Formats: sequence, structure tokens, C-alpha cells
Amino acid sequence: MFEIIRIDGLDSGYAGEPLVVALGNFDGVHLAHMQIINAARSLAAKLSASCAVLSFDVHPQIYFAKKPVKLITSEEDRMLLMRKAGVKYAVRARFDLLKDMAPHDFLRLLREKANCVGVACGYNFRFGKGGTGKSSDIKEFFGENAAIEDRFDIGGVTVCSSGIRDMTECGDVRNAALLLGRPFFVSGVVRAGRRIGRSIDFPTANIVIDSDMLAPGKGIYATFTEVDGVVFPSVTNYGTNPTVTDLNELVLETNIIGFDGDIYGKKIRVYFLEKIREQKKFASLDALKEAISNDRSSAERICSEYKGRIDFI
Repeated sequence: MFEIIRIDGLDSGYAGEPLVVALGNFDGVHLAHMQIINAARSLAAKLSASCAVLSFDVHPQIYFAKKPVKLITSEEDRMLLMRKAGVKYAVRARFDLLKDMAPHDFLRLLREKANCVGVACGYNFRFGKGGTGKSSDIKEFFGENAAIEDRFDIGGVTVCSSGIRDMTECGDVRNAALLLGRPFFVSGVVRAGRRIGRSIDFPTANIVIDSDMLAPGKGIYATFTEVDGVVFPSVTNYGTNPTVTDLNELVLETNIIGFDGDIYGKKIRVYFLEKIREQKKFASLDALKEAISNDRSSAERICSEYKGRIDFI
């Protein structure tokens, strides 16, 4: 079971079973997030409570950052990842109603309006008006029922959402996956394209990544694509397809290997494994076709190396 609890302020509340709440942004549900979620699950088992994650309706950095924050996962996919991680409840709150609360009032809201008996968070978690609340305040408020997790590093690299965004936007999806604990993926509804791929025997499923979502750097990638719960090897181009069009719209075009069905209007999920090459403009469709054939062979080889090593949603 997975349930969303809405806490929109001090006037609303939840009177169900006791909760241990994991605090953080949890965009991407990466390995450092999993460390906090696992700590919340362990504390919940100790306190005969259930594990929950606090989820705001918007990413808090959107309010404070000078430039837009690209989300690693959509809310729907984030909830799927949390449920898979063993989270039972998402405590969903309106950020605009809580952002100016005094730190102590925010913690009191969790205890009194969300039946929160314990909390897990990262060492650098900040909350309350102006970000004045610190993990030490949480420890003081909840005592031994507060789990404060240290920085999480892999190979000397700190696992964090900003690092994952930087790697992904540079096309380094392989190293981004090491921090995520899974491949970076995008979800979207397949739309009708110009059918140029089909005319050269490489039909593609095309989706547009929303402007507020993280996208990989332009290029050709080895990917897996999930259609109706079945995962296929695939080769994916993200960019403008300069050989066949002068349009500047960025489109994700995926040739799904071993699949030939009609999926227009269906939602698919594309998992990025490794970048094969940069995008380039070819002199002719024949040259493009030859390059795509080579890309497809590379993607099949890479996908075979990853087969059985990836745990999909």
C-alpha cells in the first residue's frame, strides 16, 4: 500500500498510524536519498511506526534559485521510486504555506498534524523561514528518535542532485547512474513525428521532455525502453536531428529494437545507459542511415552488457 497524506497547514491533520518521516527534497531518489529513507525505515521498525517521506508540491529551490531547477524525476515517477523503496506514505504539503514557518513550528506541525514520532534527514538539511532550521534543531526536538545521516560519497564523489544534473546535462549518463543507483530515465507520451525514421527503416518513438524536467546532453545513446511493462534494448537520439530538419525543437527519438507495434499516445520510459556519439549533420540520408545502423549495433552490444544488471521501476 502507498498513500498520500495532505498536510496544508496547521488547520489540517492526519490521525492515522504513527509515522517516521524522512525529510528532504528527494528529487531523483538517488543513493544519498536512499540512505535517509533506509534510516527512516529502520527507525520506524524500532518505534512500531510506518515510513513516510515529506513531499512538497514544488521543489523548494524553485522559490530561491536565480535560475530554474530542472527536476530529475516527475512527481509520478518519484512516488513510484519511493514506493519501491519501501515508503508507505508521502506526506504532501504546500510549500508556500510552510516556507515562512519558524523551525520549531514546522517540527510541531509534523508531530501534531502528521502523527510524526521520529524523523530522518541529512546532515545539511535546512528548513523553516530563511532556512534557519538545522539538523541539530531536529535532534533537539525529537531526541533519540531523530536519525541524522552523514554525507554519502562514492569513489570520493559526494552524491547530490546538483552533481547528477551536471553529469546528465553533459551526457555523462554512465557516471550519473552510479550516483543515482540506477540509470537516469525520462518518461513521456509518444507523439506522431515526421515519420522520416520509418522511411529509412528505423522507426522511432518520439517524446518531448517538458521544459521543467532534466534532459540529457544532445547526442546518441544506448538505452532501454519500457513499453507496457516490457523492456526492450533501444538506441536514442536527443537533439534537433539536423540532417533532416532545420527546426530547433529538441525531441527524444528512440528506435526500439525488437518492437514494431503502434505506440502513439502511449507513455514510455527511456533508460539511458551510455553515450555512443555526439549528434552531427550528415551529407545525405544514406549517410545518416549508415550511421544509425552503426549506432544500433553499438546500442545492442551495450544493452547486452547491462542485461540483468538493472532493476527497472
